[in-house]
Amino acid sequence: MNAVKAESDNLTVYGTEFKNLAQTVNDAYYSIDDANHQLHTISDNFDFDEDHYQYISDRVTQLVTLQKNMAPH
Repeated sequence: MNAVKAESDNLTVYGTEFKNLAQTVNDAYYSIDDANHQLHTISDNFDFDEDHYQYISDRVTQLVTLQKNMAPH
């Protein structure tokens, strides 16, 4: 993404339409960069509880087994 940003900045010497394009690319670059930082902040706040996951997984397995056993044959 940095390469695209740099290349679009280099094209600005060729006219206004390239300046507009460079501004659009710059805006997109900083929007994506901001979104990336927000996603990292959000993901850093997630906690994975292996024990709770295993409990839920076991419970689902039990329920599926019960459902199969109760289904008419």
